[in-house]
Amino acid sequence: MIKIIKTSFGNFMGYEHDALFKSLIENKFHDPEIGLFIEKNIKPEDVCIDIGANIGTMSVFLSKHCKFVYSIEPQLNIYLALCGNLFINECNNVKPLNIAAYSENKTLSIASKEKLDGWVGDIHEGLDKVKSFGSVSLEEKETGDIKGKKLEDIIKEKINFIKVDAEGGDLDALIGCKKIIENDNPRIIFEFHKSCSKKCYNRTWEDYCKFFKQINYKMTQISERDFLAEPNE
Repeated sequence: MIKIIKTSFGNFMGYEHDALFKSLIENKFHDPEIGLFIEKNIKPEDVCIDIGANIGTMSVFLSKHCKFVYSIEPQLNIYLALCGNLFINECNNVKPLNIAAYSENKTLSIASKEKLDGWVGDIHEGLDKVKSFGSVSLEEKETGDIKGKKLEDIIKEKINFIKVDAEGGDLDALIGCKKIIENDNPRIIFEFHKSCSKKCYNRTWEDYCKFFKQINYKMTQISERDFLAEPNE
């Protein structure tokens, strides 16, 4: 079930039935457009945040290009794989955090089966039923076992770049980083997942546009779901 492989961009452990890990087995980088942006724009002195780090492919990649990375992953089993991958790739400049980046300090849980995309599988029936851990969304729940945290309450140093892939929760993650964004003007790459944004977080594209207009940022689409947000000049 769990496998360790070598790729051209690092060594990784993960679930062999997981979609992202299957890409790694084929030596494919999961988000090539983001990787290209990092290669061209991230500087050795930069401090970055990787929200929705999954098993750490982007955090490992970022660590080779910048000074320091905060790596955020809420699912405990995936967080453990993340820590292992940071260790075996000698990423001593990455701090992993087992929390969900969120708009408020609240308790969250894996979203109900009805709110998750059907192709993902049913995580509520067991880890072996999941086809893509990176496609699992969250929802607020008082009895949940995941801590939702505003990153602006945790991270106090200057941030140069934020990457968000939170399966519909990207806007809430960024709202919890608002003070960081207003103070530091980092470049941001986020994903807009229409169905999960609405079902799990009650967010629409108009909400994203309103947020970035409020902080005086412009957006450029760089792939099917990914967008680059930068301060207006």
